[in-house]
Amino acid sequence: ETLPYGSPWRTGANASTTIKFEDDVTVEGNKVPKGEYALYTIPTETEWTVILNKNTKLGANTQDYKEAEDVARFKVKPTKTATKTETFTINFTDLTPATANLEMLWENTAAKFKIVTEVDSKVMAQIQEKVVSGQNVTPDLYAAAAVYYFENNKDQKLALDWIKKANEKDPKFWNMHTQAKIQAKNKDYKGAIASAEKSIALAKEAKNQDYVRMNEKAIAEWKTAK
Repeated sequence: ETLPYGSPWRTGANASTTIKFEDDVTVEGNKVPKGEYALYTIPTETEWTVILNKNTKLGANTQDYKEAEDVARFKVKPTKTATKTETFTINFTDLTPATANLEMLWENTAAKFKIVTEVDSKVMAQIQEKVVSGQNVTPDLYAAAAVYYFENNKDQKLALDWIKKANEKDPKFWNMHTQAKIQAKNKDYKGAIASAEKSIALAKEAKNQDYVRMNEKAIAEWKTAK
């Protein structure tokens, strides 16, 4: 039997649907401490109330649901889908290193909400401890910090300094390729081409044709860049 609109639902069948966070997160703007929670919903035709609740054992007994045990409660707008989902489905979509959407699909309806982790502050703290203030920093640590800064649009000059230190201590074709990309991002195309050529030489020694091709393609682009 289908649950009528406006009634609390355990967002699935049988036992309560639960979601577990290993760290503190933000769910649709709501701060949620790490832990395991029941995912309850109150669907209507125009909006869904989404609830994260401390009681994970209610199951079908949603009449015993207590709002006082909520850790987050918010509304989302459902949308119509072009394809029909026969069985109620929960997916994680639009994944990034720090965010994801939890999407609920049923028949021709979809409802989703955003989950944001605090990964950036944790990684930055680790970089500060192990790279900026660290002693005897290894090439791998320098390279990892440089890649994180490069990919997350942090200080690109600092990223370049770190990847150069990694390559000075232990040149690797993949790190030299990263150095080239960071130089290109800083609009030093001449330096980027020189680093890419070094990466090609190292990649050929290692018999890695993928990096040879990647570097050759990048060099062709950078030769026409301004």
